[in-house]
Amino acid sequence: ILRRNPSLLARQDNQTVEAVRVIERFQPIPQSWGNVYGSLCDFLTQAKAGGGLGLISEKYPNPNFFPFAYDWRQDNQESARQLAEFIRNKDKSGNSRFRFIVHSMGGIVTRLMLLENPDIVAKTDLLFQIASPLSGSAKAYYTLKKRPQFNPIFDFLCQKLQNGDRVADLRLSIMGFPSIYQLLPPPEIKCLCDRQGKLYSALEDSVWQEHFRGYVKTAREVHQQLRKSESLHNQIKIRCIASASYPTPKRYFIDPIKDFNLIAQYPNLIRRIMANMGIRRVSLFADGDDTVTFSSAIAYSVHKPENEIDTEPANHTTICDNQEVHNMLRMEWN
Repeated sequence: ILRRNPSLLARQDNQTVEAVRVIERFQPIPQSWGNVYGSLCDFLTQAKAGGGLGLISEKYPNPNFFPFAYDWRQDNQESARQLAEFIRNKDKSGNSRFRFIVHSMGGIVTRLMLLENPDIVAKTDLLFQIASPLSGSAKAYYTLKKRPQFNPIFDFLCQKLQNGDRVADLRLSIMGFPSIYQLLPPPEIKCLCDRQGKLYSALEDSVWQEHFRGYVKTAREVHQQLRKSESLHNQIKIRCIASASYPTPKRYFIDPIKDFNLIAQYPNLIRRIMANMGIRRVSLFADGDDTVTFSSAIAYSVHKPENEIDTEPANHTTICDNQEVHNMLRMEWN
């Protein structure tokens, strides 16, 4: 349906969307692409004797494993409020202890939730965070300005659109997602560079047309909150698992005269041109998982070298299936 009409993905102010469940797998997409959180959920609910954590899903009596589904298009602050409500609905007795396993944007949502709910923090033993862009991802700028480039499913969808107008419709839909602006790096990180070597923040108002600046303002506020989440280490155990195995976009070349549009990405050619013009070298890539840089994934956290994943699979989507990650989860549960 989205392939024929990608504008259906757009958020509508008068339309309420309920996220029913966490997406485990897409069918009939091949498993390498179609698997989302299926393998991770299988591991979490597999019996300990079989190598899993032995958590009990809601399909059985006395469950202790509750995947939280949310509309990832919306403001992460709203998702954080919904997460707190979800937790309280599950904890009817008020006597539960909590351990959170989060991936990607889920780390932002969970940290925002904890900052606003000290009563939940007091009952939390662990935040196990996997590849969360706490200090943003430059790819979010590419996604907003050019085309989706943050998830294999959306990459696959773009390839199947085969129509410039449909790709444009998809991009316009995504430009209405508050959450994607909140994935942009914070103001102190300059992830844009022009031909003269001048650096810009993706959260400067001047980068965006006026009708997008409300999203940008909210994104700056979210980053201010996330900085405060460093204090959570004083109250709960936090493990930030991340990959440094792939060159990950750190900066994009833009043309400020043309509404800060992206310049075609030919890094080696641009570097040679800049060198001939006497412009200082500008780093385009950093260690990461192809979407989130390592420094972003461990931001506002106590870094431990053993939290760095250097075995495959280790890109942003597949790291949840990595055996090292599963071993770390086993150790925390034991």
